[in-house]
Amino acid sequence: MDGKVSITESSAIHRYCAKKWCPELLNLDDAESYAKAEMMWGVVADAKSFITMQCYSEFGNKNILATKAIKRVELLARALSENKYLAGSKLCCADFAFVELVEFIEFLSDGNVFEKYPVLMKYRNSIFDLPGLKEYIGKRDYLTFNNKVAKINN
Repeated sequence: MDGKVSITESSAIHRYCAKKWCPELLNLDDAESYAKAEMMWGVVADAKSFITMQCYSEFGNKNILATKAIKRVELLARALSENKYLAGSKLCCADFAFVELVEFIEFLSDGNVFEKYPVLMKYRNSIFDLPGLKEYIGKRDYLTFNNKVAKINN
């Protein structure tokens, strides 16, 4: 909620906040960079949806999901082995959505995601070291990733 604006969908919230407070995260100044950022947003959203839905399954098993989740981010890890951020050299909204997903997969896999893809730890740390975010990360409370009806991390 921001004044009279009420948004409930996470990608819309990300983009709204970027447009209002940090429009350069939308990469609107360059068509190719914008397209790449949107493409990567789609890949992140697909992976997040797949992983999150498994948490609500009656057969929710953290270890099985961890294995599936690690496989789901292979393409993104490969992209980050060649680029600083998902859209290349420029930070974009999708990076914030993905770093949240990386944190969730770290939880699911008890850190094993970083053994499989060390680039994800480097990436996560570079995002968490951003001015403003670094200070927030240092004092934030732990929040669960899912709501109370989830079988995993509720």
